[in-house]
Formats: sequence, structure tokens, C-alpha cells
Amino acid sequence: MTKITREALILGRNNVQDVFIPELDGTLTLRPLTDGEWAQVQNIQRRGMRLRTDPVEGGQQARGKNKQSAPAVRIEFDLEEFSRAEYEADVLIVRYGVVVDPPLTDEDVRNMKAGVPAAIAREVLKLSGVAKETLEQLESFRAK
Repeated sequence: MTKITREALILGRNNVQDVFIPELDGTLTLRPLTDGEWAQVQNIQRRGMRLRTDPVEGGQQARGKNKQSAPAVRIEFDLEEFSRAEYEADVLIVRYGVVVDPPLTDEDVRNMKAGVPAAIAREVLKLSGVAKETLEQLESFRAK
């Protein structure tokens, strides 16, 4: 196991790498997202999801062996809004993660060939150290 140095820990956005993007048949210089940028992306990704509590039997639902009461919780998805949010999250990831001068704009990313923003976003998320399970969940949802 390698001991992480302070310099490696705070390298963050300065850890640029050239990454091959098959959809472009070429390489792009990418950097990882900062923690603050990842928080912005997560906020966008949550659009279209609603957490609701529903009253059941007088506002409570019996759960488990001990019959402890708790409100029923349900998650609702607006698939159209959720899909739009995923796309907007990819646009932001690409804007933050692609290292070019001048920096990409939202319009630049939206004008890319279909599938390219998602492919670039995947690579930026890998560089950012986003948990493998999170990437698999995103891919699973997008495949449906």
C-alpha cells in the first residue's frame, strides 16, 4: 500500500492527464473535479427525484418485529426531468473537466456529437475518484 503525500492529496484539479476518448478517436486533456464541483454535479443529478413521506394508519406505519412506528417514505421520479438533469450534469462535468483554452462553454458541449459529452464525463468522473459503484449505477440507469 502506498502512503499518500500531502502534495498528492491536494493536487486535485492540477492532476491533468491525457485520456483517450474512443468516441472521438483521440485524446483530450482532462482533470478531476474538485469536491465543490462534484457537489454541484450531485445537486443537478438529484433533480427529478422527490422524497415523500406518506401518512399510513394515522400517520404511522408499523415496521419490523417490534412494530416501531415510522412514516412511510417513497421516492418519486419524474423521468423526463431526471434525464434532463443527467444531461445537464454531464455538460457541467465536461465544462469543468476538459482542459482547453479558452474553456468550453455550455453551448460548446451541447453542440458535440451525440454520446460524446457522456463519454467525456465518464472519464472525468473516473479521474475524480468517484466510486465505481456510482459510475455503474449511472451507466445502469442510462442503459434503460
